[in-house]
Amino acid sequence: MNDWSNTYIAALFAFLAGHDPYSYVKIFGSPPYTLLFLLPLGWIPPQWAIALPAIALFYLAYRFRSPWLILIVGSSFPFIASSAYANIDWMIMIGVAIGGRLGIVLDTLKPQAGLFAIVAELAKAEDFKQRVRLLIPLAILLAISTPLLISWLNYLFIVGHMNDGIRNFSLFPYSIPIGLVAIVLAWRQKEPIWGCVASLALSPYFYINSALPLIFLLAKKDWRLGVAANLFTWAIVFLIVRGYIPIKL
Repeated sequence: MNDWSNTYIAALFAFLAGHDPYSYVKIFGSPPYTLLFLLPLGWIPPQWAIALPAIALFYLAYRFRSPWLILIVGSSFPFIASSAYANIDWMIMIGVAIGGRLGIVLDTLKPQAGLFAIVAELAKAEDFKQRVRLLIPLAILLAISTPLLISWLNYLFIVGHMNDGIRNFSLFPYSIPIGLVAIVLAWRQKEPIWGCVASLALSPYFYINSALPLIFLLAKKDWRLGVAANLFTWAIVFLIVRGYIPIKL
């Protein structure tokens, strides 16, 4: 199944045709303003969309002058899964990497992957006014999206049931304590890595590709952390393939 055509672009075309994307597409779960980011990409066919994560990774590797990120992150299972399904995890990966106003908005496009990275961004701000300024673009997008917010929030409550746990990698609610501690660490250490940990830990549902932003940040911080995270994802895949973990890939 290609998420690009079946979910994201399907939601975009449904919206452009005057439909509620959340009731029309059923499996579209990103906030409404995600459609604004998809609009200039609507012409890209599904076969090409699988290259978008690679383009994003090459861009970030160039931006941070860290070519090893291509190998470490690109060979991780979350990256491969995100590419194979043509999902938009690469947008959140860019968001947690660049930070700032744009980064904060991108962090929210898949809340389970990067929402609480915003905590680290706010902690980096010098004072309350600067924090408010960081949130202004997000607030504007939320205001513009008001007519669809109820549909989106309703979807968030049912997404876990739609997947029946078959593809759910979340340990929620057992991971709640980890998520709360991670939020505190994200603020105190001004570290988006902990924000991504909190996002995954506090989400009732996520698929393994949502770990892509976290793996990128770990590799960016220390290549050894990136390698460890990469190998860990493949260990999980091995256990799933062998039947020790009852989840579908």
